[in-house]
Amino acid sequence: MDAQQLTAYLERIGLDAEPSHDIAGIAKLQRAHLETVPFENLDILDGRVPLDLAEDGLFDKIVMRRRGGICYELNFLYAAALRAMGFDVELFGGRIYDDGDEFDHVFLMVKDPADSQGVPWITDVGFAYNIAAPIRFAPGVVQDDGRCQYRIDETGADGETWYQVMRIVDGAESFMFAFRDVRREPAEFDSRRSFFETDPSSRFLKGPLVCIDGEEGRITLSMRHLKETKDGVVSERDIDYPDEFNETLASVFKMQM
Repeated sequence: MDAQQLTAYLERIGLDAEPSHDIAGIAKLQRAHLETVPFENLDILDGRVPLDLAEDGLFDKIVMRRRGGICYELNFLYAAALRAMGFDVELFGGRIYDDGDEFDHVFLMVKDPADSQGVPWITDVGFAYNIAAPIRFAPGVVQDDGRCQYRIDETGADGETWYQVMRIVDGAESFMFAFRDVRREPAEFDSRRSFFETDPSSRFLKGPLVCIDGEEGRITLSMRHLKETKDGVVSERDIDYPDEFNETLASVFKMQM
């Protein structure tokens, strides 16, 4: 990503300048992205596959055409922006289900240039039910993203060390994804991307899934069911398809089809 593209990306997510080059700046970038760029699977549903994961293709779709994407699209472009700003960024693969694949999900680890200890942070704009702020790669430590808490548990399986990201809401824990401390290359995600695009069991072929951060929490359109929070009240309703669908994408999810 060159300087001109970085400026356009920042404008796309509502920032008029680069944030500070520290973890606070990364947190600002992550929040801005989550509030403006939706997680969405509509290209897969429409058969516009394989998804273009090249940087120029992602820039065109997400920045120029103001679309969203699934984790590979969103986090690959986010990584390019962070690198253009001078951050040390690595890709990691995550397994979402116990019987899933290590490349179900891609997320990032970054270093805070202001941290002399060099402990990496997880930052992620591509999980449908997202982490709202960076969290330190510090197993056993409960961390807060401003909405709920998280803990990274270290586990063992088949003689290898795995880490599980757990979400904690009102004391109740739920599993998000598991990963190994292994840096990955973009091409390693190609097989799993192809599975999500074409396999009949893929959750992305079941129906629309569109998510974005609102002022009071995550707004989700799953199938034709819209769930959002306003004035502290969670509301849910069905969307008429196709009459309300595109209007909802534009007004609620800030997306142009």
